[in-house]
Amino acid sequence: MHIIIAGCGRVGSTLATLLSDEGHDVVVIDVDPKSFRRLGTGFGGITIVGNAFDLDDLIEAGIEKADVFCAVTNLDNTNIMAAQVAKRIFGVNEVISRLYNPERLSTYQKLGISMVCGTVLLATSIKNRVITLGYDTIHILPTGDIEIIQVIAGAKAQGMYFSELILEKEFMPIAYIRDGDSFIPVPGEKIKEKDTILMVTRTKNIAKILKRLAIR
Repeated sequence: MHIIIAGCGRVGSTLATLLSDEGHDVVVIDVDPKSFRRLGTGFGGITIVGNAFDLDDLIEAGIEKADVFCAVTNLDNTNIMAAQVAKRIFGVNEVISRLYNPERLSTYQKLGISMVCGTVLLATSIKNRVITLGYDTIHILPTGDIEIIQVIAGAKAQGMYFSELILEKEFMPIAYIRDGDSFIPVPGEKIKEKDTILMVTRTKNIAKILKRLAIR
């Protein structure tokens, strides 16, 4: 894919390096040429000193053929302006913008641009670790109010049906590991103690799931 990243701070440089290492064509734009030092000597992409929403700079970066545009500077206003230019003027299909202020999240989402708010993700991750402190639960995909969690069933969950872990639009099991093998739950199948269960759930239901699996 041809990916343009606006901003070469810690987030932008890390993202650029990861994507470049995976073989994607990556172009990084930043107003400060010194910021490109964060990319290291092994970076295989292209760097452009320029403005994240300047039309000429974006054209030089190849935005007309871009598959993805990521606006990850340290300024919310710059990110949203750059994202809008990429989306509205150049018609990039996938536009992702970094957001610091969570109060603006819903407003920007209405513009049809994918917003990633590090403040919300970090706070949610920390909060979930507090909730599950002392229990064998790993949060592997924080995505706002919906997550995938991994839980090891306790002794009192022995014999419970996987179907008992389904609550429509709230949470459900999607896979489990038993004796080193992975399975997808089927109707009528029962849980065994120490099964590692992968579940998709709304964040607010995590404590309820832990209780049902008898580990809280």
